[in-house]
Amino acid sequence: MNAKDWSQAFEQLFGRKPTPEEFMQAKQTGFPQPQIVQVQPSQKSARGIPSWIWGTIFIVFLLLAGGYYVYSQSGNSQISVSQSVSQDSEEVDYAEKIEQLSEEEVKLVSQNFGKWLYDSPYGKDAVVIRSTTLPTHGTGYAHVITKESVDGDILAGFGWTSPGSLEEASKESNLNLVEERDSYDLRLLGMKVSSDQVKDFTDNAIVFRIYSLKDTTHAYYISVNDEFEKFLKPRVPEDQLIPAAGMGKTYLGQKLIDTEKENYSVLLASNGKVYHTNHAKGEKMFQEAPQDMQKAYQNFLMNAYSLKEVQSIFADKKEETLEPSSSEKKDSQTEIATPALWNSDKDAVLADFMVNWGNSMNQPGYENKGTKLIEGWSFNVGGNDVSLKVSADGRGDADYKVVANYQYLNNSVNHIYYFAFDRSGSPIVLYTNQWDGPVLYLRETANADLRAGFARIANQ
Repeated sequence: MNAKDWSQAFEQLFGRKPTPEEFMQAKQTGFPQPQIVQVQPSQKSARGIPSWIWGTIFIVFLLLAGGYYVYSQSGNSQISVSQSVSQDSEEVDYAEKIEQLSEEEVKLVSQNFGKWLYDSPYGKDAVVIRSTTLPTHGTGYAHVITKESVDGDILAGFGWTSPGSLEEASKESNLNLVEERDSYDLRLLGMKVSSDQVKDFTDNAIVFRIYSLKDTTHAYYISVNDEFEKFLKPRVPEDQLIPAAGMGKTYLGQKLIDTEKENYSVLLASNGKVYHTNHAKGEKMFQEAPQDMQKAYQNFLMNAYSLKEVQSIFADKKEETLEPSSSEKKDSQTEIATPALWNSDKDAVLADFMVNWGNSMNQPGYENKGTKLIEGWSFNVGGNDVSLKVSADGRGDADYKVVANYQYLNNSVNHIYYFAFDRSGSPIVLYTNQWDGPVLYLRETANADLRAGFARIANQ
């Protein structure tokens, strides 16, 4: 039984709403059917307390005992945010989310994150390369490629292994690649912990390099091949474009890179975190990257299904190859002809809905904050910069027209929901728990009941 059904059953049985403590204990035991323990009618306590009160006390005791059992079975420790999903606080198990991504979605996440790096202060007047860990296949002894991070070693690939399955490659090497795969808690994006194919631990493992040149070239290449064909070949002497000279990389490092400027290596990890080192500072251990990198990566993960393919941005073209932002596609005639999508009646229905939904989430007291947006802030949804504007009727020229804003403060975390319509006129609920700016990162809420409820009201 779900939270809503349990709450209704409890109220029907006891004639009152459950207390927050009773709700949380029931949640920990999987919302069992509420029951009153049967007590003989003639039984009374020595103090004359009616038996029905003892029955109520007893059922609460059972709930508490059940909660203690669950707690004790978990080793008397709390589950970390990075490993758990909490519908109440919108926490996400990024490791599980990444495992569910298709190979195509992983490619789109990494491509778009690379484009984000290109546009960010880290990639300003620099070259951003999206590549895989090398070397991969070849001759010699198989070995494990790892990256040392503050959270432990990150599996970055298997070097000099044969293509095919891990078991087949293990027979031809001095390593048990299956055991090696299972011995690391952290892996690079692109690796699948459940995969038995070598390619998922070599060719698909994504890394980024950001380097500044002496001539301040600004470019983004989505593969090592693109970098070689469109960047190294025109700039590096032909006798340096050979394996013995690192296919031009030795010349690049010695002659072209400005070592006095910031140069980074960036890793996208299987726990939903970004790690980086600054080579200009001589860093070797990968540190947790700044929050803007973390938020960008996690937004791309949550919206992988809606991402578009990104191409290389050549140094000699400086052209954006993404489709133009929808905020640039305006059609005033269409907007005038569009009927109103929202009104005061729907706003009142949404207010009632939020009371019931908040109670079902054990979060009573959602506040209607109106639709005033923070002045001077910009907005990012799913990793893309967008425009948000207040709209009384759901119409306008913005990417998202906000018609309502509800917030709930819980343990110093402010859960913020923007109810809006996108350019197609479809209702969407955007969520964030971010407090600081100047960029507000949002994503579509993961709560299916909230999405369905708003859509139902919007389509009335």
